[in-house]
Amino acid sequence: MLNTILTYEVRSVVYTLSAAMIYLILALQKNSRIKKEWIFLIILGLSSFFYLTFEPKDPLIYILHFIPVSLMLVLFFEGPILIGATVAAFNIGSYFVLHNPFWPVFTAAIVISLLGFFVARRVRHHSILFKNVTATWLTFVYLLLLLLLDSRLQQNAAFMLMTVAGTLISVWFINYMYDWVKTQEMMREKLIAAEKFQLVGQMAASISHEIRNPLTTIRGVLQLIRRNPHSETELRYLDLAISEVDQADTIISDYLNYAKPSADKPERLEIKNLLSEIITLITTLSIHSGIETLVKHHSKEPLYIWGESKKFRQCMLNILKNSLESMPDGGTLTITTDRIKDQILVTIQDTGEGMSAIQLKSLGEPFYTTKQNGTGLGIMVVISLLKMMNGTIRYESRPYIGTTCIMEFKASDPV
Repeated sequence: MLNTILTYEVRSVVYTLSAAMIYLILALQKNSRIKKEWIFLIILGLSSFFYLTFEPKDPLIYILHFIPVSLMLVLFFEGPILIGATVAAFNIGSYFVLHNPFWPVFTAAIVISLLGFFVARRVRHHSILFKNVTATWLTFVYLLLLLLLDSRLQQNAAFMLMTVAGTLISVWFINYMYDWVKTQEMMREKLIAAEKFQLVGQMAASISHEIRNPLTTIRGVLQLIRRNPHSETELRYLDLAISEVDQADTIISDYLNYAKPSADKPERLEIKNLLSEIITLITTLSIHSGIETLVKHHSKEPLYIWGESKKFRQCMLNILKNSLESMPDGGTLTITTDRIKDQILVTIQDTGEGMSAIQLKSLGEPFYTTKQNGTGLGIMVVISLLKMMNGTIRYESRPYIGTTCIMEFKASDPV
């Protein structure tokens, strides 16, 4: 019996891991035009078809091993749509192909999916060890529900215990392998991005000063001529020329801020007060655009971080300006603060145009922008300044729904 169980479990692990790796390889391709949800559904359908059609299988091992192993992987690494697709696919296979009772598997899968969805959202950014510990007790809940609802399992305790042991080992192994491959791919992308940033920084540092000096001279000469214009047309042309020079100077300033951010003395900053001042600066623009601004502080006590107020203001204004510009027809801008253990979170959420997965993945790369007249330097500067304050930034977005920017800082408790 043990050899039979091991044979079936190894086959299911091979299928699950193979499908997961193929999905990772295809879904992480930056230029893939197929949405990752469609990639997942195609792989899920093909792997289920080949397993149920060509592989020897045991109905009980299918519901005790194959379903929970696959479900735990999707719960902790993917979203609700793919969780629902996985539950549907495995219930179809269990009932129509293997002729297991419908309600025990369906009930256990639905309960664990709903419970796992809310739990997984809170542990998605934790370590793989923490995820696997959470996956273990979720697996136990799933198996316990099956045991209570399916009388066949109550009649063969030895079979169930051996299968459960293999299931828990497989959950840990597959989740670890999936996380490791995903982490390696992300590290590779970060390395490539770092090389691009270094190149931009070197270029910016070498040419920006040389360009700014003649621009300063040109602006000065234009201002002198503007004092005694010969006509209204000439005055209008001079104003336009000065405006274009100022625009060029702004772009050069962005390069310099990215290449060599000024190193002021760090100080303890209180996030709530600073945000209140910054929001005041954008109030006129938000009202003019028909945008409602909501501020939510989930933590009642003051939130302190170490940083530089000028840099923090620059980062916030840049991000807020991007959010406002993404809602030309009005919308809602929600600014949220919170503290989780020793981390301070600042979240900026808009209901604007949003970004596709490809756009989201390219955000922050040199010269990449979604704006018609953008330079692609703003987010680069924000990333550089946040790094100096030991902060991180990440984005979540969906087209036509909106974008969420999450910034994390290390908390600095008052003395």
